[in-house]
Amino acid sequence: MDTRLLVLPVPQRVAFEAGECWLPEPLTVGPTGSAAYDATIRRELNARTARQARTAQVQFLPAAGAPADLAEFATDPEGYALVAAANGVSVWAAQPAGHLYAALTLRQILRQCGHRIPCLRIGDKPKLRHRGAMLSFPQGHTAYRTTLMRHIVPELARWKINALYLYLESYFDFPSLPHFAGPGAMTPDDAKELDRFCQAYNIQLIPQLNVMAHCGEILTLQKYHHLVECPPNQDFRTLPGFNLCATTPEVRTLVETMLTDLFGCFSAPLIHVGGDEVSSLGECPRCQPHLTELGKPGLYLDYFGNVRDIAAKHGRKIGIWGDMLLHYYKDAKPEDRKRVFAPLRQNTVIYDWHYSGGSPDTLKFFVAEGFETIACSSTHLCYSSALWPGQAVNQRLLFGDAVAAGALGGMTTAWCNFTGLHEEHFNYLFASAGTVLWSGPGDKTLAPDLDLATFEKAYLLQRYGFTNDTLTRYWHILGDARGPVLSVLAPLHGVNPRKCLYHTDNVLTFWKHYAHLLRDDGLERYRTGIADARRIWEQVKTDTAAGVDPYLPYQEAPLLMHEHLLRRYEMTEAVYAAYDDAAKAQFEDPKLCTKRLNEAADRLLAHVNDFPPIEKYLTAARKEFGLDRSSQLRLAATRRKMEELAAFLRSLATSGRPLPAFIQMHDVFLDVPRTNWYGDREHEWATGPARFQRYTLQSGPWTAAVANADREADQA
Repeated sequence: MDTRLLVLPVPQRVAFEAGECWLPEPLTVGPTGSAAYDATIRRELNARTARQARTAQVQFLPAAGAPADLAEFATDPEGYALVAAANGVSVWAAQPAGHLYAALTLRQILRQCGHRIPCLRIGDKPKLRHRGAMLSFPQGHTAYRTTLMRHIVPELARWKINALYLYLESYFDFPSLPHFAGPGAMTPDDAKELDRFCQAYNIQLIPQLNVMAHCGEILTLQKYHHLVECPPNQDFRTLPGFNLCATTPEVRTLVETMLTDLFGCFSAPLIHVGGDEVSSLGECPRCQPHLTELGKPGLYLDYFGNVRDIAAKHGRKIGIWGDMLLHYYKDAKPEDRKRVFAPLRQNTVIYDWHYSGGSPDTLKFFVAEGFETIACSSTHLCYSSALWPGQAVNQRLLFGDAVAAGALGGMTTAWCNFTGLHEEHFNYLFASAGTVLWSGPGDKTLAPDLDLATFEKAYLLQRYGFTNDTLTRYWHILGDARGPVLSVLAPLHGVNPRKCLYHTDNVLTFWKHYAHLLRDDGLERYRTGIADARRIWEQVKTDTAAGVDPYLPYQEAPLLMHEHLLRRYEMTEAVYAAYDDAAKAQFEDPKLCTKRLNEAADRLLAHVNDFPPIEKYLTAARKEFGLDRSSQLRLAATRRKMEELAAFLRSLATSGRPLPAFIQMHDVFLDVPRTNWYGDREHEWATGPARFQRYTLQSGPWTAAVANADREADQA
C-alpha cells in the first residue's frame, strides 16, 4: 500500500495508527438521521443498514461525542471526524452533510486499500464554503441527458463540490412559454428530478438565466425581436439580437415569467442571472429618459435591482457576474460606491471571473464592498482542442486569492459543449478545482502536500480505478502547450483544430491555416506526436478493466480529431502536388494533365474512408452527451462538397480554362467569396457547367460615397 492516502480532496489532518481495520463485505452502516443521505451512503459504500446501529461496522455519531483533538472538524457544518480502529469506523459530524463527506472519503480509502484499511484518525473541513462547478447547455445547444447527469453528480460530490450550476441562458422548456426553447432542452420534470438527486449528494442545483446580455436565444425569435436594445440611428428590425432593452416593461414582465418558472423547478436559494459583457445599454429611445436621469451605471443597477426584488419575493438571492460593476465603479469614489452598492448588497452574490490566473485586487474589492463573492475559474474548453492539465495551476492561483480575500467560495465554469468536445472530457479540472476549494491551495503545489503528479495519481485511481499514469501521459501529449502535438500547431493550437474539422464544411480549411506550420520538419513532428498518443491510448484500452467508467472511451475524441486532420492534410498535399503537375502540363501535355487531375480527384475521394471513426464518435457523443447535431451536418456536407470538388477537378481537363490557383478551390469553389469589389478572374468562374459556376458576394456595407453636400452648396 502507498505510504500516503490517495484521497481527493486531501483531508486537513490525517494520522496513522498501528494496526488494521477490517471491513468485510457486505459493509454495514448505521443511520445519519437523514434518509436521503443514508441511501446515498449505502450506494456509495455498496453497504447495507445494520440491524442495530451499535453493531454497524461504520457508525455515524453526533459531533458532541467526537474526540477532543478532532472536535473542531466535527462541529463544522460540513466537516467530520473519522476514526478507523480495529473494531470498525466511527464518524462524528454536526450535520448529515459531514457524515456524507466522511463516507465519500471512506469510499476512496477502500478503493485504494481494499477492505483492510489502516487504522487512522482524520479531521476534515472545507477551506471555502461554496464549491461550484458549471455545465453549459445553450452554447451548441447541448441536449439534456438524464443518464449523464446522474453520472456527473456523484463524481462532483466525491470531489466535495456542493453546487452544480446549469448555464441555460434561456434554453429551458419554460412552462409559461410553450415551444420557446426548441428540441433537446431541459424540461421542468428533468429539473425537479435532478434537483432531488443533487440534494441527496449535498449539492445545490443552481440555474443560470441571462436577463440582459447574451440574450440572442430570445431576440432571434420574431415575437421578441422588438425587445432588442437599439441605438437611435438604427432600425431594430435589421439588428441581430444580443442585449435586451433595460427599461421596457415587456422585458421586465418576460424576465419575471422566466424567473418564476425556474423558481418552481429548482429549490436552491440562489439563481444566477448573468449581467456580464453588456455591450449596449441605454441607447434606444425607450431608455433615453432613464439614461439622462440615472446614467449607464445607474440604469444597470436599477435593472438588476428589479431582478433582485423579483427573486426576493420568492425567497431567493440572485448572482451576477462582476465585470460590469468593475467597469462602472472600480475607480469611483468610495463614498459613491457605498451609496450605489447599498441596495444591491442584500440578496446579491458577485461572481468574479478570471480564467487565466489569480486576481487578488478584484476579489478584495468585492469582499471589501460587502458582497458575498465567488471566484470563477474555467476549464477553458471553449479555447482548447484537448484537456490542458496546466489549467489546474490557474485554478490554484485564483482560488488561493479567494481564500486570502475571504471570499465565499469558488466555481469552475465550463463553456461551449460543442464541436466535438464536452465537459466530460475535462472532468480532471473539476477534480482539481474541488481539491483546491476544499483543501485550500499549497504554496507551490496544488494543495498542501499535494503536487500535481500525486494529484493525478489519486485522480486516476479514484475516477477510473487506474494504478498507473498511462491516461495522464496521454492527456499531456495531446494537451500540453510544449507537448509534441500542440507545440507544432502553435500559435493556432487552441480551439482552431476542432473548428477545422467540426465547424466547417470545407475540406481544405485545415491545410489553408496550417500549411505554414507543417512545413519542413513540422509535419513529421506532428505525425510522431499523434502516433505516440495512439500508442499510449491503446495501452489505456489494454489497462481498462471490465465495468470501468462508461465514459472513458470518449477520451479518445481529441486523438481521433488529430488523426483525421493529419490524414486530411496529407491528402491535401498529395492533391496539391498532382494538381500542380497538371497545371504545368496543361497545354504542353494534355494527356498528362488529365491523368494528374484524375489522380488528384481519386486521392480526394479516398479521404472519404477516413470519415467513419469521426462519424461514429459524433453519433455516440450525440446520444450520450447530447452534443450538437450541427457538427454532424457539417461533416456530411464536407463529404458532399468533396464529391463536387472531385468532379470539378476532372472537368477542368477538358474545359480549356487555365487551371485556377489551388487556393481558389478553398476560397471560391468550396466557400462563398465575399468582397466589396469584384473577384479576380471571376468571369471564368461564371462560365462552364452550371453546377461548377461561382460568383462573389458583397462582404458588407460599402460606405465610400462621392455625392458631397458641401460641394453642391458651393455650386448653388
